[in-house]
Amino acid sequence: PESGGVSLEPALRDFGPAAIDDLIPRIRAIARRLDGAHRAGLVHGALHPSKVFVADEATSVIAGSSARVPYAAPEVIDGHGATPRSDQYSLAAIAYEWLFGRPIAHTGDRAIEVRAMPGVDRPALSKAFTRALAPKPGDRFASCGAFCDAFAGAVVPELPLLAGASAAD
Repeated sequence: PESGGVSLEPALRDFGPAAIDDLIPRIRAIARRLDGAHRAGLVHGALHPSKVFVADEATSVIAGSSARVPYAAPEVIDGHGATPRSDQYSLAAIAYEWLFGRPIAHTGDRAIEVRAMPGVDRPALSKAFTRALAPKPGDRFASCGAFCDAFAGAVVPELPLLAGASAAD
């Protein structure tokens, strides 16, 4: 972990959920690291908030040894080996908790409900989580980066204020 970084596990407890705009670059950093490892033939297999370290300007992941519910994909819990898509499941479960302040309650065997948030396309966010948390690995995104793109894509860009408009209008 970077110097001054803190594990996400106590950070979630102490600071609560993150705003989606703050979360996207952090999830993207983890996704990039995981996808790079996957291309090299490596799988994390035990991604959990205690394995994610956050500092002001950086987010990093450390190795782990045992997968834990609710972050472990169903196939890992059933005793099958971890794969890049099970890492994606774990990343999505962490992103969900990081965004909403509570662990995911069920897999994406049915739509993952998300609360309304300003500037967020609720159905798009629900769809991103539902797919990444699908019970069958083949139903998930092709990569962690693809999940992150769908997650980030749920943010609706704010329209710029019109030049010359004043508060008195």
